[in-house]
Amino acid sequence: MVSRSRKNQDNEPSIQLDDLPALVAPIFQQAQFSLANHKKNIVSLHKLHGQASQITETLPKGKGVQLNGEAAFNKVFMDMVNRVLPLKKGVTQADKIVKFVASFVKYTTEKAAEGKGEEDEDEDTPASRFVAYLVKHLLRGFQAKDKIVRYRVVHVIAEMISSIGEIDEDLFTALRAALLERVRDKESIVRVQAVIAIAKLQEGEDPT
Repeated sequence: MVSRSRKNQDNEPSIQLDDLPALVAPIFQQAQFSLANHKKNIVSLHKLHGQASQITETLPKGKGVQLNGEAAFNKVFMDMVNRVLPLKKGVTQADKIVKFVASFVKYTTEKAAEGKGEEDEDEDTPASRFVAYLVKHLLRGFQAKDKIVRYRVVHVIAEMISSIGEIDEDLFTALRAALLERVRDKESIVRVQAVIAIAKLQEGEDPT
């Protein structure tokens, strides 16, 4: 028998996953018009992420737990990100969404770090899984034929790379290799963002 959990840590009424698109879309809609509302909307989006992450499904015969809520949130979030990827450099609404995504990543990783003890440092969290999923999603666009898509995905990475926290070594290696490849992109707008991202990545590397 499959069992499901639908309450968050504070025992607040849980959201319905089918409602996520209608709840997330207005947040991004507001975020594209003004930086002033970003903080409020980041808090609201973080709350939705927390509620969604509590919706899990225990699989039968000890096969583990299926993270249905996290998967649903990730799908809706990536759909919102995808909408700005074809928008050219200089489109202010797209630039504001890039900053919003980066700020959300920063807020989410910081909140997750606050809730961790030393013994939990290597443990996966909804935040770390979200960040890994987002990075992997953006990496797929690094090879896009459309130069604007390549620019946007590298732009998002450049904005958020200082705030992604600890990521899997294989993913870090893949990210670094992909950025080094984009440094040689035939389009200067892509190269500039790749150089910025590489510089930030190197700043954050452990010198030991």
